[in-house]
Amino acid sequence: MKMKQKGIAPLIIVAVVVVVAVVAGVGAYVVTRGGGGPGGTSVYPGAQEFTQMTIEQAIQQSGQSLPAGWSGKIYTTSDSVSSVMSWYRTEMAGWTNVFDNTIDYEYGGYAYSIGILAYTKGNDGTFIATYAATGVGTVIVVASGPASGLENMA
Repeated sequence: MKMKQKGIAPLIIVAVVVVVAVVAGVGAYVVTRGGGGPGGTSVYPGAQEFTQMTIEQAIQQSGQSLPAGWSGKIYTTSDSVSSVMSWYRTEMAGWTNVFDNTIDYEYGGYAYSIGILAYTKGNDGTFIATYAATGVGTVIVVASGPASGLENMA
């Protein structure tokens, strides 16, 4: 499955809206319990599950919703977006990468980084969005469901 170039912008917009909504709820709070990743996707080593808000609640705050049949979880880590992205690229061996982008920028004296990965394997899809800002740490959003859901987001 190939994503059309014109479909990339909506995927990035959805990812940014989701991670910004999640970060607004997460703040700098780090929880103390972890869990298995959605759809069998591995959890980044040392990441802690954020249980104060579900991915559905975070996305609803942004006026969006997960595609039908999709579920996800939110995690936090002190590692960088580039470390998380590198680890998931290796971890997702055997899956087809359909999107991979990192955006780094500065605004108001703060450094920001957003990383987005999307994969398919047969009829399954996985979406990984990471976000970090100076003083906040890194938030990881992992969602999975039918691969057709990635087409709806892109």
